[in-house]
Amino acid sequence: MEDQNQTSFTFMIDNLSDKRIESPKFLNGSYEWVVDVYSKEEDHKLNVYHFLMVANPESLRPGFVIRVSFFFVMLNQSGKELYRTKEMCKLFCDKVCDEAKGWGCYESLPLEFETNKIILKLEIVKVVEVVDWNEMIEFNGFQIHYSQIEPVNSLFLDHRGFTHKFRLKNELLKTTYMNVLLALVETLNKPQHSLTETELSNARSDLVELTEAGFKLNWLKTMLDEVSFDGNKGNFADHGSQVEQHIKEKVEAARDWLEGAIHSWKGHLGFVHLRNEKID
Repeated sequence: MEDQNQTSFTFMIDNLSDKRIESPKFLNGSYEWVVDVYSKEEDHKLNVYHFLMVANPESLRPGFVIRVSFFFVMLNQSGKELYRTKEMCKLFCDKVCDEAKGWGCYESLPLEFETNKIILKLEIVKVVEVVDWNEMIEFNGFQIHYSQIEPVNSLFLDHRGFTHKFRLKNELLKTTYMNVLLALVETLNKPQHSLTETELSNARSDLVELTEAGFKLNWLKTMLDEVSFDGNKGNFADHGSQVEQHIKEKVEAARDWLEGAIHSWKGHLGFVHLRNEKID
């Protein structure tokens, strides 16, 4: 389902110093939306954060993805444009909105605007509802399948900044690296007892390759180190048991041999009638 009509929504903000401001709900396509705004003083500037959100995330149909293209325009109370954000293309679905309630960005204003009335305008360029999970989509700079939205979104939410030093531009290579990363995460989340030494060896190689490409994956290194250490402890324990059993068998064999040798010695000396004592 596609809605080609451009939708504009405008609302007045009386005071940016308020902790959080939420717009009235408005309808676009089959869903109600809201704009969430808050500001924060940082480095002697007023950073204004604005997010487009689904008003009722429970209304998102399972298995459907909504792709929304939109941008924000900030105006002063006289209608003069203060800034215009870049157009964003973001995904809304039940998998993503369980964790990320909305998508947006921030722009900086002089501190004097903190108590001024300003106008925020949202321009929704296009809303497309997608059901083909094999289709590719750009997500935070990576081309991924819709079916990968949930694990990739979790990576960016739980480990912010892990791609800051990743500088590759080739889209195919970027997709390949992301697939390798997702496979590595899946491997390390397996039950520890099910991991083979081959899987651990491949995981170490993949981690080195991803790190050298610019990914910051300290948490995965910790996971891999813990799995490898626990696995080695198990190997050491097994090896220790084997050594202990081997020594026990050798001692038993030596004891049997010694008892036999003593019995033979007694026979040679004519003491075979003497009781054969068991050696402890």
